[in-house]
Amino acid sequence: MEKDNKKRDSLKAVFAETMNSKMRKSIFSAPRKKAIEYKRVEIHPTVLKGMPAFQLEYIYEKKVIHENIDEFDIIKKCMDLIGG
Repeated sequence: MEKDNKKRDSLKAVFAETMNSKMRKSIFSAPRKKAIEYKRVEIHPTVLKGMPAFQLEYIYEKKVIHENIDEFDIIKKCMDLIGG
């Protein structure tokens, strides 16, 4: 259990550093759960109403769905994407 918490904290630190840098794009691919229908998720930094934000693109077989996330929720969203 403690090992899992350390791993989760390490991943959060990596996501925080990545999202706070001059990132152009991050890609989450190869979902481990068969129930997940999308093939990958691409994350792009953007600006919404003058504030830093991120746009997530959920890429399915025949469609793409966009979701905008503010800068304060992006790390939680990344952890959700990897099942953490």
